[in-house]
Order: sequence, then structure tokens, then C-alpha cells
Amino acid sequence: MNRDGRTSVTRAWAISALAWLALGCNAIAGIEPPVAPSSDANVAREGGGGAGGTSVDGNADGGAHSGGATGDAHDAEVEGPPRRVPCNADAGVTHGPWPDWPMPNPGSELPNPQSYDVEADGVVRDNVTGLLWQRASDATKRTYDEAIAYCASFTLAGCDNWRLPTRIELVSLVDFTRSLPAIDPVFLTLDDIFWSSSVYVPMAGRAWDVRFQDGETTVDRTIAHSLARCVAGSIALTTGSSAPADRYAIDADTVLDKTTEFLWQRSPDAIDRTWSAADGYCRTLRLHDTDGWRLPSMKELQTIVDEAFLDAAIDPVVFPNTRSGGYWTSSLYAPASSGISAWQIESQGKAFPLDQTSTAAVRCVR
Repeated sequence: MNRDGRTSVTRAWAISALAWLALGCNAIAGIEPPVAPSSDANVAREGGGGAGGTSVDGNADGGAHSGGATGDAHDAEVEGPPRRVPCNADAGVTHGPWPDWPMPNPGSELPNPQSYDVEADGVVRDNVTGLLWQRASDATKRTYDEAIAYCASFTLAGCDNWRLPTRIELVSLVDFTRSLPAIDPVFLTLDDIFWSSSVYVPMAGRAWDVRFQDGETTVDRTIAHSLARCVAGSIALTTGSSAPADRYAIDADTVLDKTTEFLWQRSPDAIDRTWSAADGYCRTLRLHDTDGWRLPSMKELQTIVDEAFLDAAIDPVVFPNTRSGGYWTSSLYAPASSGISAWQIESQGKAFPLDQTSTAAVRCVR
């Protein structure tokens, strides 16, 4: 083959590789396919609007350079398949235990109804949080360290920033109206335990997980073997035990979470109630001459869990007088074998069901 023939083949391979990269990663962010570049073009593609858009910068060098008056081109060097690139870099950020996005709820009666789109290459986009998720989990059970490594090296849709989700990110997938598994059927999954990346600070060798048989949030030894589902999205791990400094607006009786936009009752009273009594208490509560209070869902109440504390697992300055024990949520326990139970979040941050005739503490939200 002559020089011109070799150059033509090389250019065609490079353009095909660029197209592969665009389709493999940018398609999931709704980015239009690129126009074939000229031989010396620097191509930049930027993800369009929406919380989950992605930005990809590439350099497409067709290998054609000026060859003097004759216009001949030098051969280009091709270095294997296109590199993987970050995806979903501008999705909602997760600051350690605290989401910078609204907490999705199943159904339509609560704020922020869950909404998902199945996108390219086995990816699911959460339209509320902006996070991208691995749609189908494999059946391999791993230790905590193995699960971290699995997601760090995971390849899907040409993206290189997959990771094991945090506790609150994994909780965001729970559909407490379902069981076996307790997750939207858009996900192809097993009804089993899934690791989060969040370590259990009060006790070494433990990490948070979510049991998708029913949606329970709990803690297990890091040497145990559980499943992993990877996520793509920005994360900023904050230091210390406090939430980001500007997260909460605090007054004497209420706390506004400026990110989730929930207004919380700051201090619970000293009375334990049955589930129905707790529901009635919140419905009639008036703080600062405002009504509209309600029991939080089991997912909403977990957004104020502070993983740095053991009991109570909540910031004691922002939420003083938080007693040990369970706190009711509005969410009923879905499994048919449960009888009449509802979810509560215990003061250590774990979620588990309790018979509605039992008593627990109450913290209302609006």
C-alpha cells in the first residue's frame, strides 16, 4: 500500500474511534453525535443541560500535517482503542453522608416521586438525584474491599468514574412499597444485601449496607460477602462530624435543610407514641404558627443521619435533645408477612420495621 493509502486508513480508524467514544459515553447524557472532524481539528463536545449532563473533551488528530508544496501527509500514530472518560461529572454532589439532591420517594403522594430512564449500555439515570447507576448487578458476592475495587475498575458506557455508592446514595434507590426486591423493576437485580462505601465510624471493621429484600439499612463486618451496584456522580467527602457549614438554617424550633428543602422539627418532645398517634401528632403540630407537618418517609428521615455519631447518630448541635431509641416514619412495611408494621429509624441510624402498636419517638417534617 502506498503512503496515501496508509494515511487514509489511519484517518478512517481515528474517526471511527472518536465516534465510538461519543456513542459509548456521551449518548447516555443526551449529547448529539459529533460531526466528522477535519484532519487537524481539535474537537470539543460539551454535554447539554440537565442535572446529569456530561462534558467530554477530546482531541481528534487525523494525522495529516502539511507536507510542503506537494501536500503529502505524514503517517499518523494510533495508540489502541479510545480512552475511557469521566461521565456525569455535573450530577448532584454527595457530601459524605449528606445528599446535595432531593430524596426520591416511591409513589406520587410524597415529594420528589422516583423517576428513572434506561439509557445506553445498561445505565439507569435517576431523574431526581441526577446519578447514573449500573442497571444489572452481577451475582458475585464480595467483601467490602473487593466491592470498592470492583466499582473502581468497572467499565460501562465508556466511563471511568464508577464507584461504590455511599449509604445515602444506596438508600435513595429503596422502594419501600415493594419487597423481594425493594427497588423499582427498572433495575435488574437480586433481592439481596448490597454494600455501600460508607464505613461505620463508631466501630472498626464495619460498613453500611442496604438489604434490598425489604429495604433495611444496617451495618455488617467488612469481611462479609455482599453484592455491589456501582454509581457515577460527583462526591465530596467532608472532614469531621459536621455537615457542610451552610447546609442548615437553624432557629429555636426548626431546622431548614437548604439542600433537600425539608423543614425539620428541631427537638422531639419526650413522649413515645404508637404509629397512628405519631401520625396524628405531626398532622396537628404547629410551629411558628405554621401547619402542614407530617411524619417523614423512611428515606427522608435518613437524610439527617450523621454517620460520625453512634447514639444518637445525628448532629447534637443542629438537633439537640435527640433521645436514644427508634423514630417513626410514615412508611409502611411492604412484605406481606409483616402483619401491620411501619418503618422506623433507630437513633443509631439503622432502618428496621416495628409493629404499629409499639411506641417510638417522633420528629416531624414539612
